[in-house]
Amino acid sequence: MIILKNINKTFNKDKNPLVLFNNLNLTIDTNKFIAIVGRSGSGKSTLLNLIGSIEKPDSGEIIINDINITKLNDKELSKYRNEQIGYIFQSFFLEPSLSAIDNVSMPLAIRGIPLNERENIAKEILNKLGILEKAYEKTDKLSGGEKQRVCIARALITNPSIILADEPTGQLDYETGQEILKILRNIVDEGKTVLLVTHNQEDANNYADKILRIKDGKFISILGEL
Repeated sequence: MIILKNINKTFNKDKNPLVLFNNLNLTIDTNKFIAIVGRSGSGKSTLLNLIGSIEKPDSGEIIINDINITKLNDKELSKYRNEQIGYIFQSFFLEPSLSAIDNVSMPLAIRGIPLNERENIAKEILNKLGILEKAYEKTDKLSGGEKQRVCIARALITNPSIILADEPTGQLDYETGQEILKILRNIVDEGKTVLLVTHNQEDANNYADKILRIKDGKFISILGEL
């Protein structure tokens, strides 16, 4: 369960303050594919960043799987992110000087998992995503679709319960984007929660279990029961 209670978030407090969330309340069941749609600046990515603990609310509580992350210290938040959250970005954020398998296995390296063990786990996930043959290629040599599969593999390698996908098809052509969305749909069907930020209403309709439409930091419509 993902619970946000009375969340307030304001940017540029000292000059030209922008109030994004004002006493926002939201409850989302886990093991669902949730699409968050809305225009740029509406608060979609900030919502993901709050759930992923990349950003903190000014006030309010965020409770993820019975963990009140707003009460965790920096060390505890780092552990929470490493164990509970997988992040997929539009811009990939891969290390170009490293191979695909090194990028994927990096979260396990942070945990101190031995090299052979983490490479075996990475290979298993890369194989599942149909990109094992690219395991030892540097990521700057990969296509956009291949890079995003590497990102998905990296997000999955710690077996997190929640995947946060911020415009993961934004730099991909239509067919490749659909392949990535199908992968995300399969991840949900295997028992995880995916929160997808997208501008594409059609993609939300085709793949998501629930759709949240956000405008100016407020949910103006919800399709499906949360």
